[in-house]
Amino acid sequence: MVVEFDKRLPIYQQGIAWMKQRIVAGSWHPGSELPSRRELAMVLNINPNTAQRIFKTLEEEDLIQTSRNAKSNVTRDKELIALVRKKMTREALEECVEQLKLLGNSAEDIKRILVQFAKTI
Repeated sequence: MVVEFDKRLPIYQQGIAWMKQRIVAGSWHPGSELPSRRELAMVLNINPNTAQRIFKTLEEEDLIQTSRNAKSNVTRDKELIALVRKKMTREALEECVEQLKLLGNSAEDIKRILVQFAKTI
């Protein structure tokens, strides 16, 4: 697996987003075991300290839990995962709408575009 990072953004933030995306999309199910910090560092080709920072942030957000001397697991809290999915979806839509506005589309144009696009998926 190759993950390409945007050089303009901090790697740890992109790593957090990558892990959150896998959790909310169901690639890592509630309660499932996560790779170790070293494994994550190898998969993402990042410094182990960066991997540790990613895990720490996700633990603070309660998306993952780590027991003493054990691997980390995805939270079993499906409502929390749903809230994070909703937030990430909204952020993605806001970014999309902002780009459509920059292209000169009106609010009505954007609504029509999104409805038409939704019909194709």
